[in-house]
Amino acid sequence: MRPTKYRIWDKERKIWKEDYHYHLAPNGQLYYDGMNITEHKEIVFWTGINDRNGKEIYEGDILVDEYGFIHVVQYFQPDCRYITVVIEAFKSGNWDDSHEHEDLVWVECKVIGNIYENPELLKGDSKDA
Repeated sequence: MRPTKYRIWDKERKIWKEDYHYHLAPNGQLYYDGMNITEHKEIVFWTGINDRNGKEIYEGDILVDEYGFIHVVQYFQPDCRYITVVIEAFKSGNWDDSHEHEDLVWVECKVIGNIYENPELLKGDSKDA
């Protein structure tokens, strides 16, 4: 069984929180010192996969494949799995698993950023890497 790893994005300060003195409840709510702080933070989970350089791939990461196409890693709730979505579909906000690049081999991709720290990577189209 793989370990459950996650990181926490502070929406107000726009930084990753390295201080893991938080409590993640089974219902997905995040608590600090007994207070529910879920609305101020974004929790992203490790997919269990590393990229071609050994870097851990998390939900919200932006990947570039071997052909230069850009994809965003998203959690697809209906199937309880992570998928990669081309950025045009991600930007539309209207994506589902039909926008998944099914032949993509994640371990051959490279993490080039994430949707939180690098929103500028989402401005082009999927072939702008």
